[in-house]
Amino acid sequence: MKYFSFVYDQRTLIVAAPDDNKGQEKFLGYKWSNRKGQEGIQIIDEGGMLYDAENRMSDRTIASLIRKMFNGEEVSLDDLEEYYYYLHTKDMISFSEVYFNKAIKTTKTRLLKDDPGLTAYSLSDEKTFDITIGDRVLSEEIVSGGRVPVYSANVYEEFGRIDKENMKDYSRPSVIWGIDGDWMVNIIPAGVPFYPTDHCGVLRIKTEKILPEYMMYALQAEGEYERFSRNNRASAQRIRSLVVQAPETKIQKNIIDELKALDDKINGQNAEIEKYENSIRTKFDQIFHLEEFISDGVFSKYEGYSVEDLCIDGRGRVINQQYIENHKGPYPVYSSQATNDGIFGSIDTFDFDGEYITWTTDGAKAGTVFYRNGKFNCTNVCGTLKAKNDKVNMRYLAYLLNRIAYKFVSRVGNNKLMNDAMKKIVVPVPKRQLQDEFADFVQSVEKSKFECIGKKEKFEIEKDTFVHKYFR
Repeated sequence: MKYFSFVYDQRTLIVAAPDDNKGQEKFLGYKWSNRKGQEGIQIIDEGGMLYDAENRMSDRTIASLIRKMFNGEEVSLDDLEEYYYYLHTKDMISFSEVYFNKAIKTTKTRLLKDDPGLTAYSLSDEKTFDITIGDRVLSEEIVSGGRVPVYSANVYEEFGRIDKENMKDYSRPSVIWGIDGDWMVNIIPAGVPFYPTDHCGVLRIKTEKILPEYMMYALQAEGEYERFSRNNRASAQRIRSLVVQAPETKIQKNIIDELKALDDKINGQNAEIEKYENSIRTKFDQIFHLEEFISDGVFSKYEGYSVEDLCIDGRGRVINQQYIENHKGPYPVYSSQATNDGIFGSIDTFDFDGEYITWTTDGAKAGTVFYRNGKFNCTNVCGTLKAKNDKVNMRYLAYLLNRIAYKFVSRVGNNKLMNDAMKKIVVPVPKRQLQDEFADFVQSVEKSKFECIGKKEKFEIEKDTFVHKYFR
């Protein structure tokens, strides 16, 4: 009661840096280099999101939020909303634990819904839930054609196969989650053997009042609320501290059926997208027969040219989120991400116009290549290629580079594929007629592929709205 009385009417500003390296570099305004001769801090945008180096009293920075909070003033900055939030201080402290330790969480204590149709279940209740983690797996224990699938932090894909088991009872379904990777939850059906590593948690339900599929969606939502990630580990202890609410099983079943229907629609679009991508791959192989080149770098059928022989290379410029917010417009800005077609935002001017190839120079997706045609911009972590002559069709070259460029990414420090390395790549150049035939096919197929991507995004928004209604 004493500590509640101290904080019950207080508010706290939380500043949260991104989890990924690229996001942190943008947030801080600098990155750390281990490159020989350039060790140390490398300034990208002085001050980043934290402060304005030219105007220390700017009211569009994290520093301004902190300064105003000292005066009891809460403000809203749309261009910084991903980096901060306000909480009631009392919601950051759990007053329901048996032992009150005054611990303060930077994510507020989850407030349960006031709905008489919902029952609250604490995951720490050992009579209702069995929560464990797996065992460490050595690389030499993974065997080709092993009997039992191994799951680690990525609970959607097998880590490998093994010929032993660390679990005995498979009579109930298992809800599994990744402990220290990107937050993800999956379910293994009853009767299916699997081997969880020490990066994979396992939850089994001992009551018939909660359906395992419902728990999978509920746990996913709770983990997103808690911001579990690579840096905020979803340890077994943290999972046990969660509370989930569930309606009667009949309603759970209806919710699961609707979510499965949306998942089926999303998976259906993924299958269509994959079908179109496979048709492009098949067409490429049928026309050019470059399988050996793509796997081993060997070719003799066509004349070889370096990328430098074929293209003029370039780089983008520093364009940060604040610049995008201040210069909104129709022209896309491409950056280092490989998702959403590489689009970082859109502004009112363009630096490039025409047919180009762009590629991500930095980060986990370094070496991802895109074909571009039109007016656009690039950030400084995005490389560009423009054809010097008509010897090469840029759609052909973009597709070929996208299948091989990752091999030329530097593994020293952060993954990188800089301009010098890109220019040295030697590629086979078939007759222009063959390249054009392939490019025409790609253009016709990608129209249908992009329609599927649009439908998929619509279903994903619909699913997120549904999940928010029942689980958040």
